[in-house]
Amino acid sequence: MRFYFTFLLAVLLFPTALKAQNQLSGNIRDSKSGKPLSGVKISIPDLGLSATSDSLGAYFMKNIPGGSYPIAVSTTGYATKLEIIVLKG
Repeated sequence: MRFYFTFLLAVLLFPTALKAQNQLSGNIRDSKSGKPLSGVKISIPDLGLSATSDSLGAYFMKNIPGGSYPIAVSTTGYATKLEIIVLKG
């Protein structure tokens, strides 16, 4: 009976814990041509998280705790872009 209760409690709490994490996604494009850029590194240095854009310029990061963080976007041939993002948790 105790295993069942523990399992049920874990199942009930899991969706709540999942909601506390944020996701960050988007598409990276050249500002002049509008063409997608692949191989662009998107990073949140304070958390040690990063992603790289795919052939369509798309990127995705998950499990980001709520807060305010600097984000860096960089690739060869372009100036690095720095922004502050605020994620609700």
